[in-house]
Amino acid sequence: MNNPQLFFAIGIPTLAILVGILVNMIQVSTINARITDVVSRLSALEDRVNTGFDLLTKKIYELDTRISRIEERLNFRS
Repeated sequence: MNNPQLFFAIGIPTLAILVGILVNMIQVSTINARITDVVSRLSALEDRVNTGFDLLTKKIYELDTRISRIEERLNFRS
């Protein structure tokens, strides 16, 4: 086996492995970006749900207060 054959026998598989590693790194980076995007969307959704839940809690408290006042007025008259 002469030198060019040896270089091709060792160099081409090594180059293929390096290209494969590079492609895998790009895919991992893309998946990481997608996961980060999903996490940020879930965080925003959680904030919206918490805001809505707080608003709903306030409305229920106001409704309870109004019903209590109506009950007091009805008990006062009877």
